[in-house]
Amino acid sequence: MLWALITLIGGLALGARRLHDANLSGFWQFLHVLPGIGSLVLFVMFLLPPNAKGTRFDVRPGTATTTRKR
Repeated sequence: MLWALITLIGGLALGARRLHDANLSGFWQFLHVLPGIGSLVLFVMFLLPPNAKGTRFDVRPGTATTTRKR
């Protein structure tokens, strides 16, 4: 039971990170609750190439959104 919980949390974190790289919200993972088709749609979303606009999810609150060139 503990192993299932650990792998579930890790899998959800990995899926959210991959969706963020494609500039999509991590809430798309709720498609897993749809039997069959939900996981297939998510699989296709995970295969999408990275999008530079996905870095908006990397910004931490309270930090500058632009980087300074040296």
